Amino acid sequence: MSKNIMDSLRTVLPLVKELVQEEICIVLTDKTKYLEQYPHENFVIPVVLGSEIPPGNPILEAMKNKKTTVSVVPKEVHGFPFLAICYPVIDDDTGEVLGAVSVAKNINKQAMIEDAANTIFTSLQHANASIQEIAAGSQKQFSSVSNIVQTVKQTEEKINEIDSILSAIQNIASQSNLLSLNAAIEAARAGSAGLGFSVVADEMRKLSSLSSTSAKEITKTLSEIKALMLKIVQEVDISNTIAEAQASATEQITTTLEEITSASEVMVNLSKIELH
Repeated sequence: MSKNIMDSLRTVLPLVKELVQEEICIVLTDKTKYLEQYPHENFVIPVVLGSEIPPGNPILEAMKNKKTTVSVVPKEVHGFPFLAICYPVIDDDTGEVLGAVSVAKNINKQAMIEDAANTIFTSLQHANASIQEIAAGSQKQFSSVSNIVQTVKQTEEKINEIDSILSAIQNIASQSNLLSLNAAIEAARAGSAGLGFSVVADEMRKLSSLSSTSAKEITKTLSEIKALMLKIVQEVDISNTIAEAQASATEQITTTLEEITSASEVMVNLSKIELH
């Protein structure tokens, strides 16, 4: 009976290989040795017919447990990865294990796809992290520029306050000049008695003139500063617009990258070699 089973497998297995139309290599064994091999023209497992099955081989595990085993043999073993499905051949009448059928499926392309998918996924994760850092930096830049704009505007307000003070000083200087002129006239009328007062009036006129001149110079300088501040505000506004656009763009890029990363993760999961 056992001979009939093994002979039947020798007849059927070559047909199975042709029917499957995939890169598979079928190996038939008895309890200890390799008996037959039915390889695809592009995929051959390097076994020597008649040689002993080495310890640790999934075929021995399948026969020992009387259960089908599915495992991935890494490329380090034979130079290429493959999926090994081992079926124990059991005599239905006696329950005796007669041997095994091992179907090796070439998964080299699938492994390459999985590696590529993992690489893409990892790269996208790094890119996503970098973009998020850029986005955070753009947001900080936007906030910083906004603070600069606010500070410049506050400075402009203070300059306007100084302008008001200078206007008051110029008014006081003008009034002081008028008073000193009146005092000089009265001192002249008083004659020799008004000489001392005349000196004071003259000094007041000089001080008034100096105050007026200084106020005008300060006003001129402040006007120049205000012009520069206005230019700064304009440039900062442009920078603010650019920063805002960058923040918006990086946010959109981040969203897109997150979607791509999610899709690549799905691709990674789909490309993984599943053991059934």
